[in-house]
Amino acid sequence: MKRATSILTAWGVATALLLSGCGGGSGPASGEDGPAGGEPPSAGTGSLAVTLGDDPTQQYDEILLTVTEISLQGSDAPIILLDDSITVDLLQLDSATELLALVDEVPVGDYNRLFLQVERIDLNTLDDQGNVATSEQARVLANGRVNLNPRGGFTLGEDQSLIVQLDMDARRSFQLTQTGAAGQVLFRPVVFVDVLTVDDVQRLSFLSGNLRLLGGTEGDGAFELCDVEPVSGREVQPREGCLRVSLADDPSIFDAEAEPTELGTFTDGDSLIVGGRVASGNSGLQLQAAMIQAGDRDSFTRLGGTLEEAATDEGFRLLRDDADAVEVVLQPGAILFDHTGAAVEVDALAAGTRVRAMGVLSELEAANGEVDAAVEDEGEVVRALEVLRATAVGADLRETGSSTVTGIIDGVSNGTVQLLVDGDGLCIGITDDTRITVFESGGDGSGSREGELADLELGLEMEADLSEDTDAEGCSLATDVVLQPADLADEV
Repeated sequence: MKRATSILTAWGVATALLLSGCGGGSGPASGEDGPAGGEPPSAGTGSLAVTLGDDPTQQYDEILLTVTEISLQGSDAPIILLDDSITVDLLQLDSATELLALVDEVPVGDYNRLFLQVERIDLNTLDDQGNVATSEQARVLANGRVNLNPRGGFTLGEDQSLIVQLDMDARRSFQLTQTGAAGQVLFRPVVFVDVLTVDDVQRLSFLSGNLRLLGGTEGDGAFELCDVEPVSGREVQPREGCLRVSLADDPSIFDAEAEPTELGTFTDGDSLIVGGRVASGNSGLQLQAAMIQAGDRDSFTRLGGTLEEAATDEGFRLLRDDADAVEVVLQPGAILFDHTGAAVEVDALAAGTRVRAMGVLSELEAANGEVDAAVEDEGEVVRALEVLRATAVGADLRETGSSTVTGIIDGVSNGTVQLLVDGDGLCIGITDDTRITVFESGGDGSGSREGELADLELGLEMEADLSEDTDAEGCSLATDVVLQPADLADEV
């Protein structure tokens, strides 16, 4: 096994060489014959980043995922990309991603699998003060080893930079199973893997750290972010080393009060929040900042919810799940983007849109300068309000099925599935646009892969998102389906 040696150990940013590590290798993935073919990596190297995002669920207030290792498998020994513990809150990643690894000097070659070692997953509900009210651990299969299969594998060329973007479907990844008289939540990782170049549209990553100015640089405003922490999760630990940050064209920069400012107002050691995308630079991979805000992770508030009414240039009211509404003021220069990372205009934020607004939270002040502690509706106080001065807003513009059903496949014929749901039969149409995901668990880890019609076999458990449309036979059309063995919950 090869291990990247770096100055930024928790990131896995290699600087010079690769050393032999713990020896041995990985067997084939579940359902596969073995690792990708091709020649062993040559002496040339490229760069690789790994990011993690989430297709959200409203089942919990926090889903804290702790990963202790990320490795890359090709035709040679596995490459260690991350060799340290990092905990992130998946529910904070509905419109952004967490930057898990940023690695230079990765051997060129063909790669077909990525492994995540999951230590634990905490499913939390919170009280009104944001403290943990209830907590349970999800059951993790295959000793926490998650096997991810990029579609068709990928090739890393010499001096090439790639981003492996992981999108975990939290709604489908956590399944309530019955064990005796008690229920247990099973972690069934449904993860979609996209391999992108630095020129592709990427989801943004937000990081907290301390500024380290670079004297005598190319004059591009580049700096380093040190003692870096993810902005999601609880009780996180700073990562060792520093991450180079460059500036995007016309970046939005804010002070600690979320007011527009210039980069030159900051000094060495200042705490900053940086939101940006992975990019290539003269010294390897770096984060290209689209937004910079003064402050640390505790002062950078990220609130999720839905829009009560369509947003205006001034802002909107955010209806939070099981919490008080918040007035969101869009600061001049605030960046707006969708779940893919693409920039959007205010008119894309329609009533009912799920968003995550980020910035500085404070109490709402009335016109006389006093704190307006409540909102009245026909003379009755209905709720307290706070105001968020937003410097960034991510919108989840994904379409979802109108309903979800789960059952056992009882028949398959010409793209139509007969599904047995609680003893009743239901016909479901599968089209070329239906996304099929197959979950598998074996000795080499648990994970999901892209499926096809041939994977629809009798006796499998199928979870289907249904649209409002039907086919010529009157069967509901599925937008997404997940397949798994019916006895998955019985696995050790």
